[in-house]
Amino acid sequence: MNVDDGIKLLAPEMVLVATALVVILCDAFDGVMRVKNKNYLIVIALIGIIVAVLTVALLWNGDIPQSGLLGSVMLDKFALFFKSLALGICAITLIILKDWVAVKNKYHGEYIALLLLSTVGVMVISSATELISIYVAIELVTLPLIALVALGKDTRSAESGIKFLILSALSSGSLLYGFVLLYAITGTTYTAELSNQIINGFGENSLALLMAISFIIAGFGFKVSAVPFQMWVPDVYEGSPIPVVAFLSTASKAAGFAIFLRLFQTSFTQVDVDWWMLIAIISVASMTIGNIGAIAQSNIKRLLGYSTIAHAGYILVGVTVLVSPAATLGVQSVLFYIAGYAFTNLTAFMCVMTISHKTKSENIDDFAGISTSSPWLAAILVLSFVSLLGLPPTVGLMGKIFLFNAAVQADLAWLALVGFLNSVVSAYYYLKVIRVVYSTSEVAPSTIKTSLVSMATLCVLSIGIILLGILPGMLLAVADSAAHAIIGG
Repeated sequence: MNVDDGIKLLAPEMVLVATALVVILCDAFDGVMRVKNKNYLIVIALIGIIVAVLTVALLWNGDIPQSGLLGSVMLDKFALFFKSLALGICAITLIILKDWVAVKNKYHGEYIALLLLSTVGVMVISSATELISIYVAIELVTLPLIALVALGKDTRSAESGIKFLILSALSSGSLLYGFVLLYAITGTTYTAELSNQIINGFGENSLALLMAISFIIAGFGFKVSAVPFQMWVPDVYEGSPIPVVAFLSTASKAAGFAIFLRLFQTSFTQVDVDWWMLIAIISVASMTIGNIGAIAQSNIKRLLGYSTIAHAGYILVGVTVLVSPAATLGVQSVLFYIAGYAFTNLTAFMCVMTISHKTKSENIDDFAGISTSSPWLAAILVLSFVSLLGLPPTVGLMGKIFLFNAAVQADLAWLALVGFLNSVVSAYYYLKVIRVVYSTSEVAPSTIKTSLVSMATLCVLSIGIILLGILPGMLLAVADSAAHAIIGG
């Protein structure tokens, strides 16, 4: 396939890049004309996302899989699954951003453009099949997020931006060093050739290979907020604007797991190195430390930060299954869980932002009485926390059932048991927030007003959380098609 054909495979990304450029140009001209109301920029961004979604839908029903750009990208249903997820996350984040701007009175076209460009990075990562392309795509995700974290323009935001920048640089260095070692061992940067090169010519070089895999896991561990690479999460979450945190906790995690699954499934599942045990240890540590760390938190954003660490551990349960005959089931469960978690977490952050803007506080205790002043908002917040906990009738429960079932099918019942016990531990801090929301307050809070768009978005997300918990078949079927794209069969 020539370069021109390869570019066609990146049509959704091209649409989003063009949309970002239009937003930047419109914002620049508005600066000259001193236009104050810039909500139309979000409308432009949402239109661009809709066009990109339609493009993804056409590609899903087209002639796939296809390889392009000299073999550096692969368009298959696995890639299209993550492209669709990234576009959905970006659209919801833009709606959250609209309400954040209305309260904070801080608005720049850069916010929207950087979100769009970071989303492009997530979409490219899902298709990347060559180590250099993977690295460039990861940086395209990360660098806009670093800028977004610091764009709050206050002390906490600047501090979070510096921490995120330094630790992100370290993780990128670790990832790049792992890639360099892989190239030294195999002589290729193409993921499809790595496994054969290792098995046929370099199988005895297991120590160097183990080092390479370890450095790669460390680099990806930062991206997905897994222990012991999670130290940045609570501080960055607390200091960053809520729309940025919402995007960071979902899109960045999806990007990390997308390339995690593709690279390890394509390159390392046939290699005689027990890397899956390292993943299992990280999974247990992430679930345990994330849940225990969340118990002591009084700030809702820090609590959700530790929560995302624990959920990274749950998802890694499915990654450990890649080396077993239940690999397809493992990938399917990971994809289902990531999608369910993403929209549940976005719902939680949207509610938290709306409430914290009214209470002028992010402390959990200040959420008392919300059920009285805004019962519908309290109910949606509780629903999102119930889903994060994994109780019926929510998508969170079905996601954990699928993950733990995959572990059992792969003879890793002990890992499923650890996940179940950690879910029990997480009940303490999730139910603590629910208890506060439905407790009485000495000062009667006034009614919390939300825009019609935000209310409609929250209602749709809530219906989705319940519907996918009761009828998970549709999403599961899509996840199964995506899983077979990289597993085969």
